Amino acid sequence: MAGNPIQRDPRARRGAAPDDSLPARLKQHAAWLKAQPGGRRLDLTMKDFAGVNLTGADLKQAKLTGTRLAQALLSGSRLIEADLFCANLDGADLTRALMDGADLRGASLRHAKLGGVSLQGADGRSGHLFGETASIGNRRTADGQPAGIDLSAADLASGDLRRARLERANLRGAKLQGVDLRGAKLQGADLTEADLTSADLRETELQGANLTAATIDDALLDTADLRGARLDGVDLTRAHPPPSISVPGDPDATRKLAAVLAAHQEWIASSGRKGIRADLVGADLQGASLVGANLAGAVLAGANLTGAQLAGANLRLADLSGATLLAAVLDEACLDGANLNRAELTRARARGASIGPIERRDAEGKPVGTNWPASLVGARLAEADLSGANLRGANLTGADFTRANLRGGILIDTRIGFARFERANLSLAQLPPSFIG
Repeated sequence: MAGNPIQRDPRARRGAAPDDSLPARLKQHAAWLKAQPGGRRLDLTMKDFAGVNLTGADLKQAKLTGTRLAQALLSGSRLIEADLFCANLDGADLTRALMDGADLRGASLRHAKLGGVSLQGADGRSGHLFGETASIGNRRTADGQPAGIDLSAADLASGDLRRARLERANLRGAKLQGVDLRGAKLQGADLTEADLTSADLRETELQGANLTAATIDDALLDTADLRGARLDGVDLTRAHPPPSISVPGDPDATRKLAAVLAAHQEWIASSGRKGIRADLVGADLQGASLVGANLAGAVLAGANLTGAQLAGANLRLADLSGATLLAAVLDEACLDGANLNRAELTRARARGASIGPIERRDAEGKPVGTNWPASLVGARLAEADLSGANLRGANLTGADFTRANLRGGILIDTRIGFARFERANLSLAQLPPSFIG
């Protein structure tokens, strides 16, 4: 290919009209972009151009729906606002390509080289189309939701993905070192084992994302939304600054808390073989910021968490008995199997929180057929906002829900003996058959 950077479609018929060749189409596209006579938008819909060399080509607003561009050479190309809906770019070289505003819904870029790429405002949500023989892009996440763009194992180092729409995207094992993801939407995305070293995730929306075993050394996460995110094996203290972990007006307490959480994270990751379980019995954490923190199994009995920010925190099987969580924020937090007996949650906010059971397992991790329910015996939740919360199977004996907002909540299979629900909002809530308002 020396002297000719463009490879023709290997399936093109010998003797095809010159005007139908790829080089001619590119010239027509260039004229179209300039609104010149004879111009025509490049349309390679559903064509096979695997391995084509389009280095530095101007493909702005080109129509590439369902186009097969696997292993294509597209480094330095201009794909601004290009239609790449369900396109196959697996293994393609898109180094330093400009793809701002591109439509990448349902596209596949597995193992693609995207170092230094610009994807500002690109749309990588789910999408699929039906070809003559098969469905393209019809991928599903583990929970059955339509999957977004597939960027698994892709190299996006130093890329610009500001405001990109990557909801439910597959970024497993992706190289995202130094990537600018400010304002990007990554709700429900799979970032398992992704390398986010030095990435800028400020104001990134990561609600419900899976960051299991992701590397976040020196990443900027302080204003990221991690509500409901899975952070197993992630050391949040290695971020710069450590996100969402602080005790107001007390730098020394903040450092100590970060150290406790780091040791606790190691304890979780090693199943108790290493690290130290967080022991914060009676700790004064009033107003503390613990958004998205992993406190699963931590001991917080009697702790003062008044006004604490715990949105998206993992508090599975945590001991919060007798803790004060007055006006604390627990939106989307996971409290499955937690001990909240006699806890003070008056005016707390736990919208969409999960306060349900955990499946019991034996020493080998196998289910034994029974559940460990969350327990709120004697807890005070007056005027608390639990709208949309899941309390399935919880022990609510003697709990006080006076004037609480339980709209749309799930209270099926709960034990509610002596619980108080005076003037509570139970509209659209799923209640046990024995409930008497």
